Amino acid sequence: MTSWRTGKRLENCFRKAAAAWERDTCINFRQGKPGDYIFVTDLGCYSSYVGRKGGKQILSLRSYCEVELGNAIHEIGHALGLYHTSSRYDRNTYITVEPDIVEKYPNEFRIVTNEESENYETEYDYGSVMHHTQNVHYPIMFPADENYRRTMGSHIISFTDLWLINKHYGCLVPTCEIILFSLFKRFEMHLTERSCP
Repeated sequence: MTSWRTGKRLENCFRKAAAAWERDTCINFRQGKPGDYIFVTDLGCYSSYVGRKGGKQILSLRSYCEVELGNAIHEIGHALGLYHTSSRYDRNTYITVEPDIVEKYPNEFRIVTNEESENYETEYDYGSVMHHTQNVHYPIMFPADENYRRTMGSHIISFTDLWLINKHYGCLVPTCEIILFSLFKRFEMHLTERSCP
């Protein structure tokens, strides 16, 4: 359920971002207010919680969120339960984050334990919509594999993002899950958006 305190432009931005998640998952957003719901407002660009909190849950979109649809998709990803990829418990195997940045923004760059977040044995995804992008002029993250230096982060939902949501919410049929998981490990870039119903 969603409820609004925004202008039409931000409402349209949220609807487009929500549609991106709905297209390839079993998640459906409906406008309304009973029970647990996401309250969309324009107080900044953030999701108040990672995952379902219960009752009113704030998701705020403003300024650059409105301009870049990928930011709205990212914030909805948090509300659905996805942490930043760079917060995975195994992140230090894949990236190094500038210590000063970790100290300055501990909530953005803390490592989430395996008990706090289920990765379902997925490989680290540099191209996830939930991965911070690299600032070319002021880099703060350095990939272990230099081939990913300029490709970290994305403004579109990756196969891994979709797979995690579908797995978490029980959207995968058992036969599809086995096929997708084995394909996912090797051929992620060759799969289409509609690989799994």
